[in-house]
Amino acid sequence: MVEMKPNERLNQQLMIARVIGASIMVSLVILAGVVEFFIANRVAMVGLLDQESVNILRQVGIAVALILVYFNGKWRSHRLGKDRPFANGVAMAMIPQERYRVLMQTALITYGLVDAIAMLGFFLFLLSGERGDYYLMAGIAVVMLVYYFPRQQQWARWYASGDKVR
Repeated sequence: MVEMKPNERLNQQLMIARVIGASIMVSLVILAGVVEFFIANRVAMVGLLDQESVNILRQVGIAVALILVYFNGKWRSHRLGKDRPFANGVAMAMIPQERYRVLMQTALITYGLVDAIAMLGFFLFLLSGERGDYYLMAGIAVVMLVYYFPRQQQWARWYASGDKVR
């Protein structure tokens, strides 16, 4: 097996993370298409709950989405920031595979939370029949995805020096 230089390996991991992030974005667009298809065809299973129940679920859904956004920021700060468990001299001695794994795990967990927020919006849409429920949550998910999308400079900086990465 040919050994890769650290920059090549980092670029490879970054590209994988970006492809996964882009596929999450595509899934949000596909879900938007499903929402519009359901609306256009007046699918019978959409909008089964009464307005009072929908309002309660909508408020709970928005609260859960905001909690997930907050949790993701705190978790990423803990995982990649200065307060991470290996922020001392151990970080510089950490084997490269471990550093790549930490970066990729952080990206994947962020993508999972982004997807969870979008799916919450889709389920709210199915229960309420109002497309705005999906688009609100998908909007939160897109903002979160764009904000945390893996960037070359951030990953290289963290990998090289242990600096805080957002």
